[in-house]
Amino acid sequence: MVTTLAALVGSAELAGNLLFPSLMLIVSMFFTSLYFTFLYSFELPEPTTP
Repeated sequence: MVTTLAALVGSAELAGNLLFPSLMLIVSMFFTSLYFTFLYSFELPEPTTP
């Protein structure tokens, strides 16, 4: 993948510089998804009135 990107842009250094921020974005979206999945997996019971 990195080799293909480097061939398309013509520079391995530029490909690495473009790849790192995009991978950080994907990782942050993944962990945000895990957070909200965990948050809404458990619901508090509804309070009952006698």
